[in-house]
Amino acid sequence: MRLRPATQVDLPALETLLATRLQTSIFPLANLRAHGLDGTAPRALRIHITDAADGMVAVSTEGMVFPQLPDPASLPAAAMLLPNRPMGLIGPAGQVRALLRAAGLDARPTAHDADEPGFALDLTRWTPPAPRADLALVRADTPQQVAAMVAMRRAYEVETGVTPTDVESTVAGYVRADSHRLLLLEGAPVGMTGFNAVVDDAVQVGGVHILPPYRNRGLARRMVALHLAQARSAGAARAFLFAASESAARAYTAIGFRPADPIALVFFA
Repeated sequence: MRLRPATQVDLPALETLLATRLQTSIFPLANLRAHGLDGTAPRALRIHITDAADGMVAVSTEGMVFPQLPDPASLPAAAMLLPNRPMGLIGPAGQVRALLRAAGLDARPTAHDADEPGFALDLTRWTPPAPRADLALVRADTPQQVAAMVAMRRAYEVETGVTPTDVESTVAGYVRADSHRLLLLEGAPVGMTGFNAVVDDAVQVGGVHILPPYRNRGLARRMVALHLAQARSAGAARAFLFAASESAARAYTAIGFRPADPIALVFFA
């Protein structure tokens, strides 16, 4: 099956393809809308699409690969389009594993390699938990709060094994985009959460981190729920996430999330 370079003419078909599979395609669709085709920004995308517009593989300028290839017949052609040294792959777990094998990358050393269970929540039918007087979810508005978010993001990267970033620049981007929040317990920052992608009425939860001394106290689910309540007030109707551990999955289920398609996250060493 052939994949050809996508052009501006293909944008409506790409939008339809990704939007109808948004739970596993929110990252490439958000990047496409933010940076367009064939741009120079780190997250701008070069996309190849099938002739029938029922599959595509996107590669960002920085080398992250996002497959949406429901038909396995497209995998050999997609494998030929991967960069020599990709940063990693994110997408439907079965497709990512098959693409890694087809490209001969399944044995390459990784910093993080996991199939994580996906979850989805219909915010229009969701009842948030009652507020707690000792908890507040705030933007990083002061230098001290920005510093706390930087420290939490750095700890998150080390703990999860995701590709390291320039943490100060990453957090500055969070502040500009108004995408992340700090959880305050009796006025002190103890956690961070955010939306890693926003498309129309859907948000992708990510970067959830609670300081170790405050774990196993139900704070992560409280924090995420508070942010979702803010998002729903601003018009969000759907939320997606993937869980890195069984304890995280239990916390998200307690909020009201229900199982969805698993997501593979592969970051090469």
